[in-house]
Amino acid sequence: MKNMIEPLIINNDFEYSGNPIVLVFRNTNVTNGLFIVDDGENAPDGFILCDAGLKDFIRMQGRTKPNKSYLDKFFSDGKLDDNERFNYIASSYVKNGFIKGWHYGRPALVQRVKAPLIRSSDKIIGNKDDYFEYGKVGDNFHGWLKSLGCWSVRGSMGVKDKDDWNKEQLTNDWKIAHNWIYETNNTECFFDRLCFEREDWETPCIPRLRFGSKGGRVKKLQNRLGTKVDGDFGFKTLQKVLELQENEGRNKTGVI
Repeated sequence: MKNMIEPLIINNDFEYSGNPIVLVFRNTNVTNGLFIVDDGENAPDGFILCDAGLKDFIRMQGRTKPNKSYLDKFFSDGKLDDNERFNYIASSYVKNGFIKGWHYGRPALVQRVKAPLIRSSDKIIGNKDDYFEYGKVGDNFHGWLKSLGCWSVRGSMGVKDKDDWNKEQLTNDWKIAHNWIYETNNTECFFDRLCFEREDWETPCIPRLRFGSKGGRVKKLQNRLGTKVDGDFGFKTLQKVLELQENEGRNKTGVI
């Protein structure tokens, strides 16, 4: 596993901090590498929990996109309200992206650094009316598969009460993830957040740049795009990449 993840970090020009990483490969079963169709209810995304220094790895399945039953519930009145905007974190690398905290009264990793979000104004995630946004902090890593955009893995998080909560209530993958967060990584450390797509799993050695990349290749890209040349693939560079992809008639992924 290290022989696969390390080249991905290098080929994307990420300045790996040495923190533990919560890593996602979208629509990929990380136990066998097969593509999984996202039907809005299943666990299509492969999660890999990487200890600091990429020493040990835990594989599990979960979701990073909104759950269909939740979307159906919010749209049940047949109209789009102001708060009915659903999102998922775009493919990116965010240093210190998570820190230990609470999600609705239960221990979890909470987002502490802004990341590019793909926002949807309807129930269809991944169509042409979706748009990128930057500036919100809110998506966390926790149990339950039913979510409106957080990263979630199989398993119960227990009762919704800090006073009554105990880890014996945890089940399935979230129990394993919780132990990894609070026992394997028992310091008050930060956790990096890293999101890849299926093609990254299939061809990990192909060089790519995306949000979070840094260095000389980013500078060359910024020169081509006519944006500020600082070697940091941030949101302004992302916007220029999206414009380029749209002008060239390609999918607007933000990955180039």
